[in-house]
Amino acid sequence: MSIVDISIMKQNIEEVVYYQLEKTIKIARQHTQRVFDQNGISITKDQFVLMKTIHDFEPISQVDLAAKALKETASITRMLDLLEKQDMTKRVSIEGDRRRYNIELSEKGRVFMTQHLDMLFALRAKGIEDISDQDLATTMNVLKKIQENLA
Repeated sequence: MSIVDISIMKQNIEEVVYYQLEKTIKIARQHTQRVFDQNGISITKDQFVLMKTIHDFEPISQVDLAAKALKETASITRMLDLLEKQDMTKRVSIEGDRRRYNIELSEKGRVFMTQHLDMLFALRAKGIEDISDQDLATTMNVLKKIQENLA
């Protein structure tokens, strides 16, 4: 075992960076879902992420949507089926290729996003309030470095 492995094994779990990352993500997801529930929003946080990604990149293929939303293609299919049943999204055939299609927001989906984008921005702002721009920049740099190290 390397010195790093030994030091990590002796480290309290609360002091492990990966544990803190997971804990932060879990708390953020719970907070988001709580706000959604309080506001009567009938979709999940993951469905909202898909809709925001579609909103930002439409028209977008399902493969590109999965990659940008950091989801598996199979789980995207299930979520898109549910969103389509709620008339939030639609699949649009790609001309000349009947097997593939792009994903777009429906008119109802566009209205929904317009009505709820401010809430999304407020959720994001809540998580980083009282954190300096310098600390945020450092955090982003560290997270990107961890991603590079593991890619």
